[in-house]
Amino acid sequence: MSETPSSHRRALWLTIGLFALVAGALLFLLTFLETRTRFEVSPAEKRPWAEATWRKRFDPAAHLSLPKLSSSPPPTLTITKKKNELEIVGSPGHNDTLDAYHEIFEADPSGVVTLPDGNRLELAAVALMLPSDIERNEDTPRYPRLRPEWIDPRTGDPIPTDLPENEWARREDQVPDHGPRLFLRVRRTGSQAPLRWLAPQVHDDRTLRNLGSTASYSSSLSDGQFWVDLEQWHQAPLRIGIQLAFGNPEEKAIPAKKGSLATFGDDASFELLDILPHGHGGSSWGGNSGGFTTTFRESKPRPGHPERTFVFQVWPRSNHFLTEIFPSESERGRLLTGNFGISGMELRGEEAAARELRLLRYPRLGRAVFELSSVPRLPEVANLFEVPIPWIRIDYSSQFARAITDTTGTQRRFRDYQQLPESLFPMEFANITPAELIAEYERLTGERLYFNENTLELTDERPPGLSERWKDWWKKHRPGWFP
Repeated sequence: MSETPSSHRRALWLTIGLFALVAGALLFLLTFLETRTRFEVSPAEKRPWAEATWRKRFDPAAHLSLPKLSSSPPPTLTITKKKNELEIVGSPGHNDTLDAYHEIFEADPSGVVTLPDGNRLELAAVALMLPSDIERNEDTPRYPRLRPEWIDPRTGDPIPTDLPENEWARREDQVPDHGPRLFLRVRRTGSQAPLRWLAPQVHDDRTLRNLGSTASYSSSLSDGQFWVDLEQWHQAPLRIGIQLAFGNPEEKAIPAKKGSLATFGDDASFELLDILPHGHGGSSWGGNSGGFTTTFRESKPRPGHPERTFVFQVWPRSNHFLTEIFPSESERGRLLTGNFGISGMELRGEEAAARELRLLRYPRLGRAVFELSSVPRLPEVANLFEVPIPWIRIDYSSQFARAITDTTGTQRRFRDYQQLPESLFPMEFANITPAELIAEYERLTGERLYFNENTLELTDERPPGLSERWKDWWKKHRPGWFP
């Protein structure tokens, strides 16, 4: 039996009704998306751009052997001495990451890292200091100091400061301006074989991102004591890497004069390129894959304040962190740091008159890895744009956007970032959130900001609105029979 015209009409109207129902549901969804919170991001979502660095620092499979001179000869240098400047030009510009050169040693279930030389390391105490921990007014010193409140990272109990063995906990430290500062103490027991503490690295164990662009080197010869300026204000499990140089060190001595050279077989070379007789007042570094330029600006003589700067080429670059330099009979070793294998070491007072420099080189780089399940004093939040910031100071315009993206673990992409007038800075904010900082930026610039949830970017590029998304959907799903 053939179908009647009425059944055809019924099928057509059912199809149209079903299509209208789907379109209405989509319209409701798009309207909901348009009117919900403008800025929202999870504290637990992995940040894709952080994964490569995290792997180099914490995945044992990513470890690389230390480079040798035979496989990585030093760059050729051109050195020019101008009136008050020493300019060093090198090609090519070897400035690869050093992260993967560290051997990784993870803590056992009891929280102890045991190095191959018998040293046993344990994260023994942590503390957190906030910019709001001190009252700020016109009489507050520019760099106020306070004693951190140390706690046991396993139990959360306070560390008693009245015991002689905890005298270190009574030391005052500088209160930060721009964010939380995490203090770490690593206890060393076991063989007490020679090692040189380097710097800590702290990552959020959920997002994988690096949380500290500024950190200290330990000044302790036995236990390690460090701080890291965190770039977030919320609670998170942390993965902490404590970098160190270890192994049986080899010692060499060179005269403190231009052209002196020390080599450690095929492992390292140290050439004293020049000496600035009055120290240096500043330096600049620039480079890319094609080469680099480093400039040291020489200081003017200051009677009664002897200073000298020793400029070295250190190669391979990893030896910046493997080697301590002792001026003459001094017991205080200096680490060489720099870029492109060029380093300036400034000596003052009696040390400036050193006639000989002793180099103590460790053969291995290590990273002791600890886990900290929670950060003291920081709150749990579901949306990072609503995390509370008790107090923060922003010193210049580009730091304004960074204060928002660092706190929220996002990136920024602006077609036309509006620089705020420098006359507005420094700015100080109390009891504010990243969303409110965005509102303040929009008020000051007249520009509207947006958040791209797919790329986790703060941007000034307007995403497609409701009407544009509806038109796009209609183009893709419009029935062929519809005119």
